[in-house]
Amino acid sequence: MADGSATSSSLKLLCFRAVREHFCALAAHTAAVLPCDLLEELQPHLTVCQLDQLQPALNTRGVSTLSGWSHILKYMRCSSSVKVDSEESAKLLVMSGLFFSILYDSGSRYIRSTISSLDIPLFLGKAARYTKYLALRNNHETLRKLTTEWRSVLHQLERHVQSVTVSHRLDPSKPVNQPAVLVLHRLLDHGQARTVVLEARCSLTLAWILHRHGSQATDMTAGCSGPSGSSEELQGPASKRPRLDCGTEGEDGGATDGVEESDAQGDCWGDRGHSKACPHRPIEVLELTQCNTDCLKVLLSALPSWSSLRRLSLHSIGTFTQSSALDLAGALQERSRCPDGGLTELNICTLPCPSLLERLLEACPRLLGLSAEVHNVLGHSTVQGSRSQCQFPLQRLRISLNQQLVPGLLISSLVRRCPQLHTLHVSGLRLQSEASYGRLLTTLSESCGSLVSLHLEDVNLSDSLEYILLLLKRCRLTDLSLKDCRLLEKWTNKEESLERLTTALSNHRSLRRLSLAHNRIARHVPILAQLFSGLPNSSLERVDLSSNFIQPGELLEFSHRLGALRPNRRLTLNLRRNPGDRDPDRWRSAVSSLAPYCNLQLQGWSSTDTMVDHVSNM
Repeated sequence: MADGSATSSSLKLLCFRAVREHFCALAAHTAAVLPCDLLEELQPHLTVCQLDQLQPALNTRGVSTLSGWSHILKYMRCSSSVKVDSEESAKLLVMSGLFFSILYDSGSRYIRSTISSLDIPLFLGKAARYTKYLALRNNHETLRKLTTEWRSVLHQLERHVQSVTVSHRLDPSKPVNQPAVLVLHRLLDHGQARTVVLEARCSLTLAWILHRHGSQATDMTAGCSGPSGSSEELQGPASKRPRLDCGTEGEDGGATDGVEESDAQGDCWGDRGHSKACPHRPIEVLELTQCNTDCLKVLLSALPSWSSLRRLSLHSIGTFTQSSALDLAGALQERSRCPDGGLTELNICTLPCPSLLERLLEACPRLLGLSAEVHNVLGHSTVQGSRSQCQFPLQRLRISLNQQLVPGLLISSLVRRCPQLHTLHVSGLRLQSEASYGRLLTTLSESCGSLVSLHLEDVNLSDSLEYILLLLKRCRLTDLSLKDCRLLEKWTNKEESLERLTTALSNHRSLRRLSLAHNRIARHVPILAQLFSGLPNSSLERVDLSSNFIQPGELLEFSHRLGALRPNRRLTLNLRRNPGDRDPDRWRSAVSSLAPYCNLQLQGWSSTDTMVDHVSNM
């Protein structure tokens, strides 16, 4: 019987390989008439293109291709932990991941095993439809192909790419950069890309992008006849300029006339004796990952009249000086005076002093989201804000203060001017000795009735229990994180105080996600079992107790209390980075007892690392 089963399995495997090898001759509709169970088994043996072609026929028969896409995804990532919810999400991950690997010839394990049977141009054309983000790498040959024999791929990218990253210096006057310049122009001016991420520390590249896509845009006609209008070879008569093949490829790789495409979008591919002006599509989002002094100067000159910009992210190489930060605020203020509005999102790091936060908000009165990192810079002076106490429409605020001593009134007054705030994340807050952390919590309770998400990290709340309870009573939070807030440190009666906090959290009607990570709760963790009691008022779904130095015996007692409560719904419980290996048998017993009531998130590690982490937070 065993030999017969092995023979049957080998014969089936040979048949699957034959289907893969002769798929074109067999045709998808022929394969689709196989029994459904065989179609499930067949999927892992097909190439990406074959699975994509077969999917509509299989879906018609009620057969999902999730197993096939998941198999490819697992092979690509060399991991068994990849989990996806649907065939479309798995397909998206496969297509977008393989697109970059094949486009830039990264030679992954999966590609090496399938490259011989893969029609590369055909695959790239299909995968481009699932690509929302494209990084322009310093690969001249690949970019040249996108503007010549792989032009059908570029057409698909124009339709689907929304964000472009430029990772290297791009001097448009150099012939070697012409393919990259043309690809960038096609994506920004003829495509759907409205987001630019510049990773290169190059003001010349930034200037080229901004001068063609802000309201100061120059004529792009010369650039469309070739990738750069500044190259000497493009300065002669139109008939002498280098031109690309006028024919384009259709979606299936076949040649088409391409005249309609060119006439509709501007004659970017070559010149037929005349040129048409290209569109100037707006850039709405800009991120500079290495904003040096020269890049900042270019940006500041463009900002006042850049009407389309909605989101700006600046990451400086060092720290913005007080002078440069004020110059930025001035340019943003000029921009905000335009009738069409101003920025709605600003991310900036790093600032030399926290008082600049209020100045930036005053410069961008329509800002909805602000994220800033403030470093401790010796010798900085406090920037005085205006005397106006007008309110801001800010909804999202994220501040990282890098353990800098801050006057208590500064953050509180800033928050008070943002009554519509619904998301606040503050980390590393160190108040001057006379200031109270309770003032910030009181301000939130009194002034921010719309607050639904509060994340406080590395903020000493050890004497602020009453303020926390008041906040829970007044605000309809759905997400609360008190990470590394030293909650139990100054409580005289730790158990009684923790019970009060747990009762308030359990009775909160809107709270769904709670994090008490890095608070050294340790032996007091059994009290938190009440969070899982399933009270009618509770909406809690996720609890994070990671890095709390919870010992196996303490977790076992927690599981016993939870079992006695018999909650009527399962919560997700994060127990990562706790020393379960101190007593593996007890830990496994506790985990086994919790399994019927919780979706557990666990991570194995050594107690040596646990102790180092614990001591570092003391």
